[in-house]
Amino acid sequence: MSLADDPARCVAFIAEELRSIVGARTIALLECVHLTGHGSHRLVSLIPERRRELFDDPHIEQLATLSHDYRGTCLVAPGDGSPGGALLAELGIGDSIIMPLRYASRGVGSIFFLDLLDRSNIGSILECFEQLSPILAIVLRNAYLYENLEAEVEKRTAELEAKSLALAASLREKETLLREIHHRVKNNLQIVNSLLWLRMSGIRDEETRALFVESQNRVLAMALVHEELYSAADLARVDMADYVPRLVERLVASSSVPIALSYEIDAAWLGPDDAIPCGLILDELVMNALKYAYLGRAQGKLSIRIVSSGEDFLLEVSDDGPGLVPEAIAGSKSGLGLSIVRSLVEQLDGALEIDTGKGARFSLSFKRHGA
Repeated sequence: MSLADDPARCVAFIAEELRSIVGARTIALLECVHLTGHGSHRLVSLIPERRRELFDDPHIEQLATLSHDYRGTCLVAPGDGSPGGALLAELGIGDSIIMPLRYASRGVGSIFFLDLLDRSNIGSILECFEQLSPILAIVLRNAYLYENLEAEVEKRTAELEAKSLALAASLREKETLLREIHHRVKNNLQIVNSLLWLRMSGIRDEETRALFVESQNRVLAMALVHEELYSAADLARVDMADYVPRLVERLVASSSVPIALSYEIDAAWLGPDDAIPCGLILDELVMNALKYAYLGRAQGKLSIRIVSSGEDFLLEVSDDGPGLVPEAIAGSKSGLGLSIVRSLVEQLDGALEIDTGKGARFSLSFKRHGA
C-alpha cells in the first residue's frame, strides 16, 4: 500500500510477490471495465511479458468478465464442467487460480494465475489469497485513482492555462477597443469644440461669445475625462488628482486676471459615470468664479479641495471674491451655471452646500459608484 502513489511499481510489486507465493507459468493483473472506461478489461501487469499475445485472445476478456461472478478466489480447471473451465480449455491453459478483486462490493479487477506448476497446499493458498484480495483491491483502486488524478490534474491545468491565455488575449483586445473608443470620443469632442470656435469667430457680440466659451469649456471638461481614460493604465477609473488640476488650469488660462491656485487633493479615483458630471460641476464653479469673483481686481485666489474616504467623495471650490447674494443661493436668481450644477448634483445623488461671506465656497459631496 506504500507504493499506491506509483501505479507501475505497485502492480509490478503485487505480481512479483504473488508469484513467490504460488508457482504459475503466467500471472496477470487486469483492471475492470468500469475503471478503464473502455469496453474491455485492461492488462496492467503481466509475468512473463512474452505471454502478452495470449491476452489478445477474446476468451481472456470473457474469463475476466466471468470472474466478477465468482464469490471469491477459486481454482478453475479445464474439463471441470464450469464456464471458466471451458474457457481455459479453449485457450489451452491448465489448472488456474482466478482471484476477483472487489472494493465496496464492486469489481475493480482480477488476478489470473494460469497454468499452476504445483497443486500441493492449494487449499492454504486459496485461503491466503481470499484474505489478500480485499487489500489488493484497495491497492489497485488507489493506484488507479492516483494515476488518473495526476492525468486529470494535468488535463485540467492545461485547460485552465489555455482558458487563461484566451481570457488574457480577449481582455487585451477589449482594452484596446475601449481605449480606441475613449480616444475617438475625445477627438469627436475636440471637433465639436473646434466647430464652436469657428462659429464664435464670426460673432461680435461679447455676451454671445461668452456663451460659446462656456459651451466650449463644458465640452473640454468631458473631453478631458476621456483623455484621462484612454491614456491611463486603468480604463475604468479617472485619477482625479491628475484630472482636476489639468481642467482648472486650462480654464484659468483664459482669465484676464492673474489667479493664484491652491490645491488640497487626496488620492482619489472616480468611474466615468461620476467623473464626467463631477468635472462639469467643477467647470461651472470655476467659470462662475472667473466671471463674478474677480471683476475689477488686479488678482485673485482660487482653492480646490478634494477629500476621499471610502465611498465618500467631497469636492470643494472656494474663491476670495465678494460672495453670492442670498437670492442666488436660494435659487431664485441663479443663472444657467448654477442650474446646471444643481441638475448634475442630482444626477450624482449628492448634496451641494454654498457658503458665502468673504468669498464663496461650494461643497459637493456624494458617494462614489463602483470606483
